[in-house]
Amino acid sequence: MTNELLRASAWRLTTCETTRLGSCLEQYRRLHNSTAEQIAEHLKIDSERLTKLALCLVPREEFFMEDVRFLAVNVGASPTVLAGMIRQVETHHEWMHSPPTEIGWTLAAHQAKQPPPGNYDEPPGDRPTR
Repeated sequence: MTNELLRASAWRLTTCETTRLGSCLEQYRRLHNSTAEQIAEHLKIDSERLTKLALCLVPREEFFMEDVRFLAVNVGASPTVLAGMIRQVETHHEWMHSPPTEIGWTLAAHQAKQPPPGNYDEPPGDRPTR
């Protein structure tokens, strides 16, 4: 088997395991409609290191930054970029799977006090005073 086939196999296997970073990276890839190569570029690592990262366990919540720093240093990625990617996927997952609130944002915006009518395209000095 070539290295490329091994990387593809590892990526495919880790994307199915939510305990592995490969699952998180795959979700990030889908959210951004990007390729694994683009994710590697974003992390400033090559595809071999991306595969190594995908095989790692997801950072533990109670030691999140320590785990992220350790993982990033081991593959040569930016801890800040990696942490941002993971948190973005977590936030998206939370957003998609949390129940709606009793009064949603749309309703809250609808119930807000409406501004007085006027032409807000004119600079403030040109508006007539009342």
